Amino acid sequence: ISGPVGAISATILGASGTGAITITQDGGTLSSSLGYAIYALNVADGGINITQNAGTSSGGTYGFQVTNQGSGNVAIAQASAGLISGGEYGIYAVNEGGSVDSGSVNITTAGTVAGDGMAGIYVTDQGIMTNGQDITITQNGGTITSQSGYGIQATNYGTGVLSITTNGTVTGGGADGIYAQNATGTTGAMTINQTGGTITGTAQGIYAESYGTGAVNITTAGDVEGVMQRGLLVNNYANGGDVTIAQTAGTIRATNSQGVYVNNASAGDVNI
Repeated sequence: ISGPVGAISATILGASGTGAITITQDGGTLSSSLGYAIYALNVADGGINITQNAGTSSGGTYGFQVTNQGSGNVAIAQASAGLISGGEYGIYAVNEGGSVDSGSVNITTAGTVAGDGMAGIYVTDQGIMTNGQDITITQNGGTITSQSGYGIQATNYGTGVLSITTNGTVTGGGADGIYAQNATGTTGAMTINQTGGTITGTAQGIYAESYGTGAVNITTAGDVEGVMQRGLLVNNYANGGDVTIAQTAGTIRATNSQGVYVNNASAGDVNI
C-alpha cells in the first residue's frame, strides 16, 4: 500500500466517544514518499494500538506518526521481522491526554527502527492532569538509529514514570544515543536500563535531564559511548531526587570528555 502523503491514515474525531484505533501489519510494504507510512489520531478515549509483526513501513517524514488526544493508552509493538523508517522520525508518538485522565505510552521494538533526520524513536507526553501517564520504551533486540539526530528522544511532562530499557543497538548519529527528560512539575522516576548491546551518540551516549522531583536511576550492562562529549551525562536540577548509576558490565567511555559526568543541583544523593 502506498501513497505520496501516506499509506494508512486512521482518525477518530469524536471527543465524547470511546472508540479505539487498532492497526496490525503482518507483512508487505506500507510506503509514502512525502509523509507517513501509518498515521493515527484519536480524540476519543479508546486509545491507539499499532502492531507490526512483519513487513516494512517507510515514510518520507514519519514511519509511524501517532497522536492521542483522549484518555486512552498508546501501545506500539514491533516484532523482530519488522522495519519502521522515516526521513525524519521512525516512530513519532505524542500523548496529549484527556480532560480528566491521561493514558500511558508503551513502545516495544525488536526489529529495525530508523529516523534519518531527527530521531529513531520520539515520544512526549504533554499531560497536565494529576493522573499523569507513564512512558515506557523497551527494545528487545534489533536497532534503533538516526543518521543525524537522536537514537531515542523521550520527554515526560506528566506525573508518571519515564522508563527506557535497551538490549540491542541504539545510535544517535547527530546527537545523543538516548536523551531522556523529566520536565518541570513531574514527580515520577526516570529509569534507563541497558541490559546488553551498545548505545552510541555523536554527542552523549546517554543524556538524562531531570527538572522534576523524581529519582534518576541508570544501569548499564553493555557498551556506552559519547563520541564528541560524555559517555553518560546527568543533569539533576534543584528539585530533583537521588541519582543512582550502576555499571554491571561493558564500558562507558567518551572520546573527547568524561566517561561519566553528573551535575547535581538538588539536595538528593548521588550514588555511582
